[in-house]
Amino acid sequence: MKKQIFFLSALLALGFSGCSDKENIETGNSEEIRVAVTFDIGTNTRAVNDLFLGQVTLYVFNEETEAYVSTQETQIEGGTITFPGKGSYIVEAIANEKNNLKGLKDYEDFKSRTTVYDNAKEGCLQMRGVQTAKVTNVTQNPSMYFQMRRLVARINIVNEVTDFKLTEARLSGAMSASHFYTDESMGYWTASETQEMTVSSFAENPENDTYKSVFYVYECPNAQCNLSLDVKGTIDGIEHAVPTLKTVDFIGKYAPLRRNVQYNVTLNEVDGAIVATLEVTDWEEGEETGGAVVSPDANSIEVEISATAGTSAYATAFPEECAVNDLSVYLFGAEGTLEKAYTNLLTEEWTPENVDEGKKIILKNVPTTGGKTLYIIANAEQATSLTEVSENTTKDDFKALLAVNATGNLKCPLLMFKEVEITAEGWTDNVAQVSAVLERAAARIDLRVNDESGFTPEKVTLVGANSSSYVIASTAASGTPINLEGTVEASNNEEAGYKLYPQLFYLYSTGSTEGMYLLLEGTQKSGDKTADAIYKKPLSEMEFSKIEHNTCYTITINDVDGVPIVAGGNIDGEVVED
Repeated sequence: MKKQIFFLSALLALGFSGCSDKENIETGNSEEIRVAVTFDIGTNTRAVNDLFLGQVTLYVFNEETEAYVSTQETQIEGGTITFPGKGSYIVEAIANEKNNLKGLKDYEDFKSRTTVYDNAKEGCLQMRGVQTAKVTNVTQNPSMYFQMRRLVARINIVNEVTDFKLTEARLSGAMSASHFYTDESMGYWTASETQEMTVSSFAENPENDTYKSVFYVYECPNAQCNLSLDVKGTIDGIEHAVPTLKTVDFIGKYAPLRRNVQYNVTLNEVDGAIVATLEVTDWEEGEETGGAVVSPDANSIEVEISATAGTSAYATAFPEECAVNDLSVYLFGAEGTLEKAYTNLLTEEWTPENVDEGKKIILKNVPTTGGKTLYIIANAEQATSLTEVSENTTKDDFKALLAVNATGNLKCPLLMFKEVEITAEGWTDNVAQVSAVLERAAARIDLRVNDESGFTPEKVTLVGANSSSYVIASTAASGTPINLEGTVEASNNEEAGYKLYPQLFYLYSTGSTEGMYLLLEGTQKSGDKTADAIYKKPLSEMEFSKIEHNTCYTITINDVDGVPIVAGGNIDGEVVED
């Protein structure tokens, strides 16, 4: 046998560029300028309907004069906005609202407009994002990015009292309307009627007795905030009332009752009585500035995912080897500790159909510029150790994380990774542009059999494969030897005189193949006679000293002369022993 080795090249390329809360849009010289728009509502949410983003309406104003320019509806995927020409603009994005605003005069008019709960599309929360854009005339394919935030606060109830069953929660003094616009002073607020909300049916979370999303309520300034919450429940059929939570409890650490904030009401038993305490937390990460959550210091990274174009080796990869079901990026600072984890960056599974296909994701709220290390992980289901990552995790800790132990042939989608460095000098206007090529943590072994050898494989076993791999598989890990049974299916190979058995094994890398060998079971033909045969061949005898990750190995059988027969027969069927 002889060994043919070729390397699987780049599966994916990731290009990074950045955006901030003020877009400099450079485009062509046409009178009307069309710009792509993308939307994000954050990832650290706790209820499905909080995440839903429907159609968005864009209200455009001249930034210098604040004059109203246009109203445009756009889609979440593949959306665009059209500007009348070069200039500076304010764009207000309003989502999940049934009706568009009519008769707008200028930006001050927009600030005075309000909405009510019934105006929200069914099953959705009203949201707002804002962006300013300077439109010039240089670069093709300009884009704008909006971070959408909800107009409401959310109130959850967490029950810590044994056997207490919540039967009613009544919220009084809730604002019945809300402005779209918001700022710190909230001086634009006009008087709004209040209303009472009562809930008597609760969806429990059996894991922690949390009644999710009991109320969604509009924000209000202190002068108009008159909220109170009354809770009732039963223990063994006897009704218990919880002392009222009043306005001062809801104000908490914020001056007003603020939108896009979560209020957790926790019920505890103290000296035989049930009491309620309230904790105020951000609904998700980010700081609110002028109504939109923007990245601290305006640092954000745009990630362009694409297959590497023009590489012949990409053609060796099967579609399932290119599949990306999920994508995460772990960001480490110059001191070597974790700054931020970006998980679930893809909204749907993705398999590139050709070498030119790409996909864009955005890393937002990058804490600082300077030297960084990115660990990019795809298909992390095979890397459950990532759940151990915390704010104290160092780069060395991360590189020591192990993938799921193999118990047999690895399956697609394959774990992939890449380590990318950003230097302190690699930032321009708070934007770092880097590229990356994802590497598979696994290797692949194919089998190629010469027709003239007379051997037809039916079962191929690799004895002594490595069961262990690091998530960052640049270095081979040490694991327990295991046996792999190959997938023996001949492909429609166009190479005359050979049969190709691709994807025979997917396995982890190993620093030494000492002790590893192939068992090839099948039939041996000579002339018009055929007999069963099993051949044994150590990998080390094929100059196959180690197995590297992200590498495809093709083992070619040209003839079986000199290959030991473990058990089999001659052409007449007589069994012989080796």
